[in-house]
Amino acid sequence: MRSKFKNNIVLIKFLSSNIFSSIIGIFTGFFTYRYIEPSQLGIWGVFAIIEVYFSFTRFGIINGLGRELPFYLGQDNQEKSNSIAQTALSYSLWSNLILIIVIPLVLKINNINLSNLYYGFSLIVVMLRLVLNSYSSYLSVTFRTNSNFNDLSNLTFFQSGIKIFSLFFVYKFGFWGLLIREFLLSLTETSLLHYKRPLKITPKFNSKLFIELFKVGFPLFIVSYLSGIVDTFPRLYILKYGTTEQLGLFSPIIVVLGLSIILPNAISSYMYPKMAFSYGSTSNGLQLWGIIKKTALLSILTSIPISISVYFGADLIGLFFPKYIDSVFYLKLSSISMLFVGFKAGSISFSVMKNWAMMFLDVILFFFFSCIGLLVFNYFYSDVLLVASLSLILTNVTMFFATLVLSYITTHKKSE
Repeated sequence: MRSKFKNNIVLIKFLSSNIFSSIIGIFTGFFTYRYIEPSQLGIWGVFAIIEVYFSFTRFGIINGLGRELPFYLGQDNQEKSNSIAQTALSYSLWSNLILIIVIPLVLKINNINLSNLYYGFSLIVVMLRLVLNSYSSYLSVTFRTNSNFNDLSNLTFFQSGIKIFSLFFVYKFGFWGLLIREFLLSLTETSLLHYKRPLKITPKFNSKLFIELFKVGFPLFIVSYLSGIVDTFPRLYILKYGTTEQLGLFSPIIVVLGLSIILPNAISSYMYPKMAFSYGSTSNGLQLWGIIKKTALLSILTSIPISISVYFGADLIGLFFPKYIDSVFYLKLSSISMLFVGFKAGSISFSVMKNWAMMFLDVILFFFFSCIGLLVFNYFYSDVLLVASLSLILTNVTMFFATLVLSYITTHKKSE
């Protein structure tokens, strides 16, 4: 009873830190719109898309560690846990060489005008963020115990403070301040995670363990990578049929959706290692289904106040951010999407139970509904921002329930 009470306290603190971070993120995100033109924000939006596509260099090694580490801890195999962590750490550091070589080459081939200072410095910041994120991604999956999640909560609160104080750069330097702030946030997050890292190990590459992590992590990575690409479809649609300024006007929607998923992701991050630990100990899929149901319900309940706040708070844009007044209607629409952004949480059962077929079916459905939404609404409407917004609603709602159905099939089939 005491252990369960302690677990609930840790969970409440962890969720509270992420709720606070979401609120601060929404505030600081909209603050930047007061000092940056939509066309300039559209340029940063282009490189934010590039950042998603070039995360491929991780090849799923960190994804594999995220699944295997708590699994082996569940089997009380500390030596194996440390060894796979050392291998993953080694790869996460050396893989940055690929980024440094490939990204400038690809951009040059695609005739991106890097002599333009806005584009050139945006590239530098994105590359630095990718390098830092490769290490912070490794660090984040090593936080797996209750005490670790308590540390993460404290770090999240501290990082929220940095988000507020770093607004000075945007206020003082506009677009250039935004670039400084984006780099600073990545740097401080990585530094804080490094300071509190639970595994104080040195990188040590083991080819056998690397292959093991690759076999487990690559399917997880492909699905995560493809999901990230599908997430960019509405923005790519706007770029193709609209302008960078319209992409800038769509940025508030992207920011709010990105922040609204923080809480569902936090719930999943908390539940995932516990599910892997449980499955490593009992191999009982039905127990996982019970956790998934609670996770989905909690995701909906915690998204409701955020959705309502965004819907009624969107009107304030006209008062404080007149340059983005045309975003208000689409931001109100996006509040519906926020209720169902946690649909990816249901997919964690696939990775825990290594059901790759169901995992790929889930991402195929994600791709299908996203494309169908854009095609159908594009037929009826000429407003690219309306098409992108309605597509997000259709995709999130259908995927929320589709993923739950697939998770039910997965956990019950394995248990028969």
